[in-house]
Amino acid sequence: MAHVFLSHASADAAGAKAVAQLLQNAGLTVWLELDQLTPGNPWLPALEAALEASTQFVVLVGETGVQRWVEREVRYALERNTRDPNYRVIPLLGPGANEEALPLFLKQQQYLRLDWRQPDPATVQQVAAAIRQVRQERVRLLPDGVSPFRGLLTFDVEDALLFFGRDQDVDKLLGRLAATRFLPIAGDSGSGKSSLVRAGLIPSVLRGRMGMIDWRIATMKPGDNPLGALAEAVPQFDPSLKPEDGLGMIRASKSTLESGDDDALGQIFAALKLPANSRQLLVVDQFEQLFTLAPKGEDWAKSPAARFVDLVVRAAEHPNWNLHVVATLRVDFIGLCFRHPKLWGLVDQHKYMLARMEPPRLREVIEKPMALAGVPLDPGLADTMIEEVGTQPGGLALLEHALDQLWKECKGGKPTSEHYKKIGRLRGAIGAHADSVLKDKLVSDEQREMARRIFVELTALGDGTEDSARRVPKSKLLTLPGKDAEKVLDILAHERLITVGDADDREAVTIAHEALIRGWATLRKWVDERRKDIQIEREIAQAEEAWKKYGGALLRGARLEQALEWSRRNDAGWMPEARKFVEASRGGRQRDRALRWGAALAIIGVLGVLIVSNLPTIESGYRWVRRSLAAGRVNPKDGLKYVNIPPGEFRRRDKDDDGAAYDVRISKGFWIGQTEVTQAAYERVIQQGKPSTFKGSDRPVETVSWEDASAYCQKVGLRLPTEAEWEYAARAGTTEERYGDLDKVAVHGGNSADATAPVGTKLPNAWGLYDMLGNVWEWTNDWY
Repeated sequence: MAHVFLSHASADAAGAKAVAQLLQNAGLTVWLELDQLTPGNPWLPALEAALEASTQFVVLVGETGVQRWVEREVRYALERNTRDPNYRVIPLLGPGANEEALPLFLKQQQYLRLDWRQPDPATVQQVAAAIRQVRQERVRLLPDGVSPFRGLLTFDVEDALLFFGRDQDVDKLLGRLAATRFLPIAGDSGSGKSSLVRAGLIPSVLRGRMGMIDWRIATMKPGDNPLGALAEAVPQFDPSLKPEDGLGMIRASKSTLESGDDDALGQIFAALKLPANSRQLLVVDQFEQLFTLAPKGEDWAKSPAARFVDLVVRAAEHPNWNLHVVATLRVDFIGLCFRHPKLWGLVDQHKYMLARMEPPRLREVIEKPMALAGVPLDPGLADTMIEEVGTQPGGLALLEHALDQLWKECKGGKPTSEHYKKIGRLRGAIGAHADSVLKDKLVSDEQREMARRIFVELTALGDGTEDSARRVPKSKLLTLPGKDAEKVLDILAHERLITVGDADDREAVTIAHEALIRGWATLRKWVDERRKDIQIEREIAQAEEAWKKYGGALLRGARLEQALEWSRRNDAGWMPEARKFVEASRGGRQRDRALRWGAALAIIGVLGVLIVSNLPTIESGYRWVRRSLAAGRVNPKDGLKYVNIPPGEFRRRDKDDDGAAYDVRISKGFWIGQTEVTQAAYERVIQQGKPSTFKGSDRPVETVSWEDASAYCQKVGLRLPTEAEWEYAARAGTTEERYGDLDKVAVHGGNSADATAPVGTKLPNAWGLYDMLGNVWEWTNDWY
């Protein structure tokens, strides 16, 4: 067996460890003093013995060239090579290495270039093949039986070897991180934001691509308790902390963060006593959870999530701190950042939009991991998969999952088109795998019912947006009504449909990837069939938690009636805590009624007079509400009229999702312009001339970017509506394709000479809104 002596300068220690690991994966025995020499023991005899025992010699040459001890080791290797040609001397030239400055006799050896900050596996395979004297394609850089694909699981730091296709994005992010201390990374669900940071950006930072800096890195997901999650991430900044000291730091950090002190993070870092020359990097993954998982009905500005944003934004802007913040968030949630003006400014200024992968990068994702495993690919199969990925959102996640299933199907052999067809191809693979787990891995109807409960519990319902993943403590899932919760969780985790525990939270359970929510028809059906009941159940759970932890109120009035009706429909699905809470609320109502009954009798006559004299008749009620809505209010900043839209639901059908129809719930009322923004209003607010092609003060603004539209809304004290809010307002209660005859309600190419006309030219919808069809495209917070 080949024994490789790996020589390097101290400045290249991080690269040496990365290269050594790759060579070991290729089946070579590697001697690296970083791993072999014990502090306090004589090192020179050990070094001499290792050189004598080696059969091959590899030297890493960086910017400092070949100096001091490295030069002595090279002299020994070259002298031995003259006596024994089988003793190969292989120089690996890294970043900044100058081949002209190599020692004279080392220049005669065939060298290779290798950027060990991001080692190219093909070059490492070439080195290993030369040492082992085999063909390069027969060299595996992965242990036998290990899949080169992550499926639905996020790539992490230790998976950097398998992470391909995003080199250009990593380079750009390193430049952005050097220029700003708050870096938001936005992209579609399934575009690989989390993997890019964890397996691309973080390893590059640790390998010194931003200089030899002592980076201290912590990762977290906000969940529904962002301050608690931040406190639990704090010990990651100091890996040398003992477990008991880490627990103490978490307790102290929670107390400090909840104190209300604006300098809370500064106090925490002071307590950590990190080296003065170190920098801290906080990665906030799935940043949108600060908005999507906040309790419904709560004033967000006073919530723990808002407090979290205050602290993080202050820390990233503090001139005397070394904290950098990287946040990943779904592009369709960018508009929610408007709730926090400073955050919105930072996101607007510094966001990095992660584009969908182009075909050449997708080819790397398919072919390079296969090459690492030493497995060839059936000709044409990669082209087929790339074509099926296309430009669909979440296509990258579907591809990675299909590749993992393909690997399992061919059992490490050569994947073929027949294997690919058998797993259901790209779009069918994820649903086929999940359905097969339900059918074949879960052995009883009770286990399948438990799986249904778990998946529904792990799905966050969209409020005008797509459903998303939800992190739930394992302890809570174990209390779900039914049998075998622990066993079902183990099976689902083994099949990579869920994850149980991660670096951020060892007790958190989540769906492996949001692509499963979109791509698995069974799960969509489970959620859509009980969407209203699921929402009510979670509102009860949030109220129960506030009641238990913070002395919140019991359910009253309509909320209690709703909860009682829910309990009658879902008696078998009660969580024990929710049952106790609703029963306590029912008891509270009975006590309140007994106390109020006598007083109510005394004033009931007066109330009757007031009610009759102030409300419209039932017959005229709808017209009264409609007139009230249509009246609206004029915004003094732009002079336009805005209409208040009440909460409610509508039926939606997505063309990009096989035409599937589903209910969308708008839980809060909102204001929307009665007409499109006129050029006169735009010029009044922006004061930079008229950007539109078709001129006219009463004509709509049709040539602005998404950023321009957002800036306009910010200046008039409003925000862009979500796409769902816009559609809900446009429909105004109708279930038809349009709310009236197209020529009567819309200005369009078929009935207008110049394709635009003054706003409000056509008939309004039932809520008094004009131009909701035709004229120009709507302004919404959907980036695309």
